Amino acid sequence: MSASLPFAPGGSRTYRSISGGSNPPNRMSSTSSAGSSGGYGGSASLLTSPPPPPPPTLLTHANSSGGSSAPVTTSTLSSYRMAQSMTIDEMRHLHRRALQEAEAKRTELRLVLASRYRELVGSSDEVLRMKERAKELHDLIHALPDLMEKLQQPNQQLKQATSFNRETKKKDCEEKDEEIVAVQRARRQFSELTRSVHRALDRNHVHLATTNLLELFCLFAYHTNKYPLANSLAAQQASFSNTRPGTSNENMDKLDPTLEAQMRMIYFQVQTLPRRILKLSRANLLEAASFSNADSFYDPAMGAERSAAALASLDILSQRKNTEVGHDRAAVLLDTYFGSKAQLLGSLFNQLTVKAANQAEAILSKIVLILQHDVIVHPYEIFVLRKFPGNSAMAIMETLPLFDPTTVRTRCSKFLASHLPMIRTKVKSVLVSIAGTTASALGQIRQSLYDKTDGIECQRALNENPVCSWDDAVSGIVDVRQVLSHTEMTSDRKFSLWSALFSHTFSSLVHSLLTTSFHSVHSKVVATLRASLSQAPPLDQLLPHEAYRNTMRIATDLDQALLKVSDDAHELLVHAEEREESERRLRQSLYVQTCEILGRLLCEVRRIVTEQDDKAALDGTRQLIVGRLCYFLKFRLKSLPTLLNQNSTPAGAKAQSASTAGMISYVDLESAFSLADDDDDGLISFPEAMDATESAFSGTQFHGAEMLRGTLFLSSIDSSKPLEGQEHCDVTLYELMLLTARGLRHGTGQYSALGMVQKALDDIVGSCFEKWADAALQSSMQSFSRKNSEFWKTAVSTTDDEWQALHTGIENAASSSMSVLDKITGVSPQTLGFVMNASFIMNQTTTPADSLTSVPSKDHAFSLGITQGTVSSLTETLRWTLLRRSLRLFCTVGLESLASLKADPPNATATLQYSLDVAFVKYCYIERNQHGLGGGESEESAKRQIDDLAKKVHRFVSNVVSRDVLLSLPNVAVEKNRHVDEACDIFFTSLFGSRSSIASVAEAGEFDLGSAGSSQQLPFCYTPLSSSRRFALLPIQSDRTLADLQMKGAYKKEKEEQERRQESIGGSVMSSGLGFFSSMLKKK
Repeated sequence: MSASLPFAPGGSRTYRSISGGSNPPNRMSSTSSAGSSGGYGGSASLLTSPPPPPPPTLLTHANSSGGSSAPVTTSTLSSYRMAQSMTIDEMRHLHRRALQEAEAKRTELRLVLASRYRELVGSSDEVLRMKERAKELHDLIHALPDLMEKLQQPNQQLKQATSFNRETKKKDCEEKDEEIVAVQRARRQFSELTRSVHRALDRNHVHLATTNLLELFCLFAYHTNKYPLANSLAAQQASFSNTRPGTSNENMDKLDPTLEAQMRMIYFQVQTLPRRILKLSRANLLEAASFSNADSFYDPAMGAERSAAALASLDILSQRKNTEVGHDRAAVLLDTYFGSKAQLLGSLFNQLTVKAANQAEAILSKIVLILQHDVIVHPYEIFVLRKFPGNSAMAIMETLPLFDPTTVRTRCSKFLASHLPMIRTKVKSVLVSIAGTTASALGQIRQSLYDKTDGIECQRALNENPVCSWDDAVSGIVDVRQVLSHTEMTSDRKFSLWSALFSHTFSSLVHSLLTTSFHSVHSKVVATLRASLSQAPPLDQLLPHEAYRNTMRIATDLDQALLKVSDDAHELLVHAEEREESERRLRQSLYVQTCEILGRLLCEVRRIVTEQDDKAALDGTRQLIVGRLCYFLKFRLKSLPTLLNQNSTPAGAKAQSASTAGMISYVDLESAFSLADDDDDGLISFPEAMDATESAFSGTQFHGAEMLRGTLFLSSIDSSKPLEGQEHCDVTLYELMLLTARGLRHGTGQYSALGMVQKALDDIVGSCFEKWADAALQSSMQSFSRKNSEFWKTAVSTTDDEWQALHTGIENAASSSMSVLDKITGVSPQTLGFVMNASFIMNQTTTPADSLTSVPSKDHAFSLGITQGTVSSLTETLRWTLLRRSLRLFCTVGLESLASLKADPPNATATLQYSLDVAFVKYCYIERNQHGLGGGESEESAKRQIDDLAKKVHRFVSNVVSRDVLLSLPNVAVEKNRHVDEACDIFFTSLFGSRSSIASVAEAGEFDLGSAGSSQQLPFCYTPLSSSRRFALLPIQSDRTLADLQMKGAYKKEKEEQERRQESIGGSVMSSGLGFFSSMLKKK
């Protein structure tokens, strides 16, 4: 017996022993030796093995029983020695290791042969030819002795032997040639089919790869039945084509070893190709056949061939239990095709997000192409017409089953009916986000989508298909009634992707886009304002030019944002085919949205001012910044006259159509507001406002509470329960009129939209500046009130002599010949300090830019809705507020002090001193003031307060002094006031204005106080004090582009004149030199 180990398909290596049998040690040793020497070059094993035994030799040894000798080998003796020297476990371990090494060598040889199969196949023909030549040479060499013997024989015998050998040799050669040719032909077929399969896969030709692979497996089944996969696919191909694979048992028995080895290697290579082809076919179906990312000149009409090839490959290679009826195959293929397209659209939906809005146009264009070609045109060509552009159309369609046109129509219609609403919803959300940033991009997307759906070029490209037109495909595969069941139906019921997907979507975006855009503008303005307020320093550290710059920036940005929204809306939503109607609707929507955003903004700004923050209320920074902002909003919103044009109101548009029954007038809303305002403070809470609007709009098509909740972005279901944080919020009448502009007929003048905006801003500006003035004057007011209390306490507890000794420093005042009025030095320090502090606050709060005119003309002010009064600058507004509030505070403290003096009357000198203080304040605020107190009821109220205080003081004075002193008191007060005014005029100028009587003295720089009636001549240097708050107005930089152009033009003109002068003089050196100097003289 022998122990053998196969090393390659079709061959084995055998070690034979001369002994009668083989034992386990001998088999183990031979196996280990064979394993260690297998492969190319005998590569080293991973495990260390014992050295191979020497070649067997014949030996004799004495038999222990009979003494006879028997031949034994060296391997037998080695086995005996191993059995004697090793344990059983060691021998088992050695045997197991030898088997593992043999198996490792076998696997290594298979992998090496498989990896280098193509080289072996390429050199196989040369090897065969070399073998044939070597065999011929071997036969010739062995035949030489016979030939020599034949030459020595007689000629007759030589002839007979020669003819017999020739015939035998010829017959043997013919048989051998036939076998060799058959083997070579089979090997060539295996090689060519294998290469063709790989070439087709490299070019992504899945159908060609599938057909060639099936031919290869049929060739496998023809030669042998050892490969189940090849037999299964060959039988499946035979069932599809109604043929039988030609299998020959004779060929199986007489299989050539080299051919068998080649078949085995090829099978190792191609056994995974069916799975690879299936994966590639599914990947092709999951890709769009209407466009290609790699080829920009891809023709969508050629994509039907790729989809049909993928379907055919899936149909052929998929394992099926039931292959007897083609209808099931058709249903499976339809589900596979439309399911893959659904996954493709889903992947594009995932890419179509708000974050990727800049890629929306490209993604939507891809979706349109998929719907046009992959969903409508290509299925019509493949499943209904069974023909499409391409060279392999007939071969592909022969392998596909027949499809029922009705089933295909139903399947495609269901696909469109389920996916079109999803596309519309997704597209609308993305388009809204795009419109929130820039509507011009949305307009470009709209035009691009229209061109790619219903455009002339698109329709021409669809109808240039050589197989079918777009209308034929739609009529053959789309059920319009089923697909358009959820969209707006047209009169002719013609299917169009533009009308089914984008037309209704873009039309419904008008109001929602404007609402989102205006809400974004509102949020940005409020966020910027709150950020500015949070970062603002305290009032005493606030620089006025920074407050001016920040508030001006917010107002300018708001105006630019409103103008940009309007321009983008006109660019996007005004259609050329219906310009007049679409523009009229857009103006109405812009009017309503502008009123609502201004109503929300005014309500929010007023809430910021009235928020419960004690620190901010005491500081006054918030009131000053918000007041500045609202003042700039009155004059800087240049877009409001266009957006809030009276001709753009919904009531005006409905009046033209005689349909105004659904709207109410501002009088009705004002009546409802008055009923809700119980305390007559001009404010009502949100629940009261909702009740008032609900009652005012009862009987109309509008729901007042719902409309107010929508404009204020309230999400509470119960209108009586406001949102968290809004329990203490309220609205004014003008804000409510703006918030309900959708169903309100605005009037003219102050009841127009512009008039309401101006009135609401005036109220906020007045309230903010009054609170700012109170906060700014608080410290000086507290100091003045404290000093005034000390003044009256001293006046009550001392006599006239003691008072004069304390305040004038004159000893023995009673024996002095000076009158009581001469003993009064002037205005008291607390009163003068209070007035000067008010002037300092004015200096610290204003900038030179605040004095600029707010509007260029009265017509411009009238266009902004300012119809009453005069337009004042910001400096004048701040000055008037500060004057009124400071005067009112002074009068309040004075009246309270006089009311407390009824029980204990003060001395006469103190009473006269306070009378002079009141006269000085009245002189400064009423007579010395060059700017007035702002006019209107507020000015009259302030004047009445100071007059009341002066009358009460006069009554006190008349009770404690003589008539002569009382009559001379006004003249003395005038003299004292003029003295103080001349000394402090530099500080009073910013608050009360400059005096024309002392203008010449101010220009001289010095003046004499002796002219004021005093007994001493005191020089006074009229020099402005240095201040970190005062700075010069920076010049406005000119346009550098214009300046550069002017300089270039002047230089060019001068150069031309110089060249003309040189030409007239001549080309000599002297003339050129004179010309050079003359040009220099001209410049000088």
